[in-house]
Amino acid sequence: MIHASLLAKYLRLKEAVYKKHSKFHHVEYLEGPQILVLSPHPDDDVLGCGGTLIRHIQQGHQVAILYLCQGDKGIAGLRPAKAAIIRKKEAVLAAQALGIAERHLHFLAQPDDGLYVRPQTVLYLKGLLDALRPDLIYLPSFVDNHPDHFQTNLLLKAALTRPVLLSAYEVWTPLVPNRIVDISGEIEQKRDAIRAHQSQLQALDYLEAIAGLNRYRGGMYPKKPMQYAEAFCFARSSAYFGLFS
Repeated sequence: MIHASLLAKYLRLKEAVYKKHSKFHHVEYLEGPQILVLSPHPDDDVLGCGGTLIRHIQQGHQVAILYLCQGDKGIAGLRPAKAAIIRKKEAVLAAQALGIAERHLHFLAQPDDGLYVRPQTVLYLKGLLDALRPDLIYLPSFVDNHPDHFQTNLLLKAALTRPVLLSAYEVWTPLVPNRIVDISGEIEQKRDAIRAHQSQLQALDYLEAIAGLNRYRGGMYPKKPMQYAEAFCFARSSAYFGLFS
């Protein structure tokens, strides 16, 4: 019954996306200039939208990243405190590989599987939104199969005080996209950024998995030849959270 219920919800979501955001298209020039990325863990940003972030930087945009959780449960056999230190260092190196300086990185430092909508987390995110005034926010899709990714959506919904453009990316679960970004020219730089997360590559072959996803997205797009692409559910915040509700 649980699986049937989830399938029904997914099909309703898919229908809603097709009705409201059915124009599946690629974009050459991305919105900006102020970009904020919400990354539940220290590698989700690179995996989900790393190539697109490189494109933003190429356009002269300012990209900031908020890492919500520490990644403290992400290295088997290592104490959480030690794992968190390693994951933070890897996040800094990966961001630098994308072209993002450490001064533009922010760390909420919540424990893995412990991200919730609490007054202090909402207040922190509100403060960051007020300081950065982003024109476009990237976050994991609310159908992505990880509790911290889902909670990231809840947290942003609680913290937003003004309309903003949202672009939801995919990591664990393919989404129903309405936007695609060609990252064929950026794929090797994205691979370099993924390689910075050495602790994670020991657990899963993210290089091949994510490159495969990006290759699929590019190869299945009929309107423009592209080798690699990242796919998104792009909408104004009111429409996005309407789908979410």
